[in-house]
Amino acid sequence: MADIAPQQLQNAQVQTEGATGNAPQGIQSSTSDFTDFAMQYRHELTDVAESIRQRAVASQQEISATINSMQTFIEPKTQKIYKAVTTLKGPSEATPRGVVQTFLWTSVTLSVAMLVAIPIGTFVLSPLTNVFIGKMGAMLLAYVALPIAASYALPKFVSEQEARFHLLLVAALQGLMISFVVHDSYLISQPLAALTTLIFAVAYPVTLSTMGASRATQLFTIAGAAIGINAIIGFVMVGLSASYILMTLGYTFTAATTLQLLHHTQAENQGTHQIQLVLLTSSLLVHGAIHLLMGSPAPPQTQ
Repeated sequence: MADIAPQQLQNAQVQTEGATGNAPQGIQSSTSDFTDFAMQYRHELTDVAESIRQRAVASQQEISATINSMQTFIEPKTQKIYKAVTTLKGPSEATPRGVVQTFLWTSVTLSVAMLVAIPIGTFVLSPLTNVFIGKMGAMLLAYVALPIAASYALPKFVSEQEARFHLLLVAALQGLMISFVVHDSYLISQPLAALTTLIFAVAYPVTLSTMGASRATQLFTIAGAAIGINAIIGFVMVGLSASYILMTLGYTFTAATTLQLLHHTQAENQGTHQIQLVLLTSSLLVHGAIHLLMGSPAPPQTQ
């Protein structure tokens, strides 16, 4: 036993020394692999970050170029429209035929939208459509999507009859969409949008022949007549509420702005269908905005 113990002790020392000698080599190999992978991942992440940065710079340059080109295209047109709307000096350049055509047919399209499409949409289709579209979707369709689509389609029509029918269809669709927005909104009283445009259609040739061709005189005379007639009808028939007065002012403002645009576009021999679309959509926008701002969820109590 005494002879065996030293031998075992020696073998144990040899094994311990062998294990101790191999340990540094394994640790060194693991450390080297870790360093290699870390450097590899670092380079890959750096490359990805640089690629993202370059793409961001390129995208920023493209966006800036697009914005600049849009500004170059839009700013002259905006200044042109602003000048046309705000210019009151000089003679009236819109022909009576063009003015009557614009305002008279807009009276028809507004009547279809207000008196036919909106009631049908309110009482028949609104419960079903609200599930699929909602108020925001209906507003976007009525005030953005449909007018944009119509503005691209109108120049393609050859005959006046086709263009008028298209405007009538757009008015009906806009009325249906707006009915989903205002079906649960009630006002004490409101004017007829078609009445204001009808007054402009009738009054322009009369003032042109009796008061001369002064643009400012015609504009203020016709606008005053529209406000006065609407006020008298409202006072006698339904009452002059705040919503009635605001709608009357809104309809008159859009009609007066349209008349100013007609002086400009007809001086350049442009058609009136696009102007009719602007007047139709603007009047419907006034109608919807007053409903959203002043409408109540329950019908007003009659006393």
